[in-house]
Amino acid sequence: MTEYRDWQPGDGLRCSYSRHAPAELPCGKPVRTALTEMTPVDRKASIQVRALCASHAPGGLLPSEITTEARKIAVERLCAERWDEYQKYYMAAIEELRSPPPSDAR
Repeated sequence: MTEYRDWQPGDGLRCSYSRHAPAELPCGKPVRTALTEMTPVDRKASIQVRALCASHAPGGLLPSEITTEARKIAVERLCAERWDEYQKYYMAAIEELRSPPPSDAR
């Protein structure tokens, strides 16, 4: 069972997922703490304490969701600002994809 509470000094200085975070979106400062009861066979129960950044705390967007949404927003803004240029490249790509593939003359 895992319980969550606000981060407190002594809970750890880095997010427990920082080694797995994408390079373009590293973990930030810890904001929540996960307390998980661990009960190994033939041993007494212990509590595992894991610091979590805003990206890994429950209820927030995962880093992969943040980067996907951020890319979408950036592309939409860029296309809106350079609409004519976007349309030119878009139509050129359509024509390229419509043309038959080159024949392999062997």
